[in-house]
Amino acid sequence: MIELSTRQKFLLQKKFSAENYHRAKHSIEQNAGKTIPFCGNSSPSQLDRIRFAIIKLSDGCPNQLDKAIQLAHSDWRDLLISAEFGANPHEHDGWFNKELDIIAWWRC
Repeated sequence: MIELSTRQKFLLQKKFSAENYHRAKHSIEQNAGKTIPFCGNSSPSQLDRIRFAIIKLSDGCPNQLDKAIQLAHSDWRDLLISAEFGANPHEHDGWFNKELDIIAWWRC
């Protein structure tokens, strides 16, 4: 099991309802880490790109989360392309910052 990074937790809290948050967190920690090809020795923050893609594609839906995790296992490159994180290795950081900006705008 690889725990979630702080940024991953933030996105999960933003995207998932309170009742689905813990299930989503557990599912990602258990199934989207060491079991993904070539990710076995990764730290939580090194998994940001893949896990952000999973969270983005899930759009807060537990069933979609499971499908995104399955896609990560079959070919995580397809996952990254589907989430539009495939062309630039830092695209996920831009998406995260955009999600922060949306929250900041909404609270103003």
